[in-house]
Amino acid sequence: MKAGMPGLLKCAQWTRFVKRLGLICILISPYALQTASAQTELLRFQEITPEARKGFTTDRIRSITQDEQGFLWFGSWTGGFARYDGYEFKSYTANPDDPAGLASNAVHTLYADPEGGLWIGTDKGLHWLDPETDQLTLMQHDPDDPDSLSSNLILSILRDGQGRLWVGTVAGLNRLDVGETRFRRYPLTADANQMRGPIRPTWVWCLYEDSNGTLWVGMLGSGLLRYDSANDHFDRWVNDPDNPGSLPGNNVRGIVEEKDGFLWVSTDSGLVLTRENKLLANAGEDFVRIAYPEIFANVHSHNVGAMLIDGRGDFWASLYEHGVMRSPAAKGDFLRYFNDPTDPNSPGPGDIHTIFEDRSGILWFGGTGISRLVPEARAFSLIATEPGANRRHLLRTEDGRMLAGGEDGVHVYDPNQDSWTRFQPFPGEENNDLNHVQGGGIYQDRSGQIWVITAFNLSRFDLESGHFETRELAPSANCIHKDRAGQLWICVPFKGLGQFDFKAGELQLFAHDANDPASISHDFGYFIHEDRQGQLWYGSESGLNRYDRATGKATRYYRIADDPESLSNDKMLSVIEDEAGNLWFGTAFGLNRYLPKTGTFKRYFNGTDPSANRVSSIAAGANGLLWLAIPQGVARFDPANGEFRNYTTRDGLPVGFSDEILAGEDDMLYLPSDIGIVGIHTPSLEPPAEPPASLLPTFACFNKPVGQH
Repeated sequence: MKAGMPGLLKCAQWTRFVKRLGLICILISPYALQTASAQTELLRFQEITPEARKGFTTDRIRSITQDEQGFLWFGSWTGGFARYDGYEFKSYTANPDDPAGLASNAVHTLYADPEGGLWIGTDKGLHWLDPETDQLTLMQHDPDDPDSLSSNLILSILRDGQGRLWVGTVAGLNRLDVGETRFRRYPLTADANQMRGPIRPTWVWCLYEDSNGTLWVGMLGSGLLRYDSANDHFDRWVNDPDNPGSLPGNNVRGIVEEKDGFLWVSTDSGLVLTRENKLLANAGEDFVRIAYPEIFANVHSHNVGAMLIDGRGDFWASLYEHGVMRSPAAKGDFLRYFNDPTDPNSPGPGDIHTIFEDRSGILWFGGTGISRLVPEARAFSLIATEPGANRRHLLRTEDGRMLAGGEDGVHVYDPNQDSWTRFQPFPGEENNDLNHVQGGGIYQDRSGQIWVITAFNLSRFDLESGHFETRELAPSANCIHKDRAGQLWICVPFKGLGQFDFKAGELQLFAHDANDPASISHDFGYFIHEDRQGQLWYGSESGLNRYDRATGKATRYYRIADDPESLSNDKMLSVIEDEAGNLWFGTAFGLNRYLPKTGTFKRYFNGTDPSANRVSSIAAGANGLLWLAIPQGVARFDPANGEFRNYTTRDGLPVGFSDEILAGEDDMLYLPSDIGIVGIHTPSLEPPAEPPASLLPTFACFNKPVGQH
């Protein structure tokens, strides 16, 4: 970058700079569920209440880590530390009657050693917990021994890729080499000429080792340090009030490396990113300061604490009493999440000091209390609509636009513009049903033509021009399908199956006849589908019909009480044909696969709860999976083993009942709701079976990825 460029970049300037880094512009929201764009992920935080933390009810969580056995460990400033096995907490606290126990309840840092055991940093020395014996060993400062720790107040711990143990204290840094029992001290005293204002120049707040094996040190009061291993020397970067390209402040709280080697550095005066992936000592404008836009102005502090880049590539940073902020890797917007007493899905009350991701992909937040973010909940997003809007009848075009029907016309969401546009077949008719999209709603035929059903009308809709070509259709249609021959078929409520000539505006009906077993089974239909064999299927209120267009006769299928190879229920609600050509029918109770060789059905039941077996809509997913809209939420069905997995509001789904489900690209599903269009990224519903190395401890800057050398 050119010399003299301002170190504080506004959003447009930042965009130009970070395009080279693979990032995009930052926007920070002051609301727990504020949309920085029209589509926003809906995250669900769960507070681990003191009642749930039996045996470890303390607050002021300062550190979280996970050991090789999978146990989570929580360190508290006031209540010692605890082990969590997923069910209960086991506490370790100081006892004046036990000299072999914990020296102090003021635990400032925990570090799960990749070589085994747990290191505990307190204000009265350094402990090591033996995982085999559950016994503690204490190391302390000895004023008469220069090879002991330089102080008993331990702030940070790290074992580097060469096996050296580094211990940060309020009196500098200590190094314990492999096989040694004596510490080497690094006072890290700053040059008085470099420092301005009150400082605590030897407080080592955090330690971090980057992907090149370089050790970075965050100091309280004396800036950022980098260890030059070849020369056994530390380079230092500090704030220069006259240089906007320097650190914004000298209290460094966190360091984390993103995938391209650039470092994020958090301070009490804001967040910065290194300009280059290799810093040169005292090179001038080394950092880019991240400017918070006006929307973040109600957060009066610029303090940024612990940081994390999680297994999905999202950037997280604690804002202490102001919650936590996140930048989704795929979008680049910064969003802020904080406690809202009226929202049970917001983070717990109080400060957030530390962030940690365990091996299963769960994010943990520690501070005044403990909260967690469940990975499955990160699957859900929302395309917001205006408050109270009731959008139904979804259709997604090949270019990613989303069409949704409303009481006032067709609404089109353009993801590139993050905006909705309304189209009406009868513009200006706001107070009647002529623009009300209903029944079968919005349908796209094989040729790409879009059809819209409104009250007493059927329209052919040109999305590019916004033009409707409309024909009167009374009564209104409940569903629509165009077959390979170009003929339109419609479900006419209580009138039967209809063949509609759009050009002439003429309707021919085929109705149920109680005296004719070859007529359709019922006059109220829910779907029409032409399969790959050219057979036309009509699902009705009472029975399934295979309709022969040449003869005008129907073959009926019903539930037969004593026949397990018949339909599971007579009320036919939905149909889909999978990639293998199998026909699946959703009913008011159960899912059915048609077996064409025998003309029978195989039934599948989602437990015994009727509400879980009402299949209103079916969408095809990746790997042959089927996704079902059920009253409880969404069900995943695996035809390979016949197993169901339900996802409800308890899993983070923001809405319960939806009678419609739509499959999109990139493994996305969409549900209409009263709060907007809910998106579901299906791969995110399940945590990875084998977490990548980046899921092992990488939070804040207290340690490094296990196995990283």
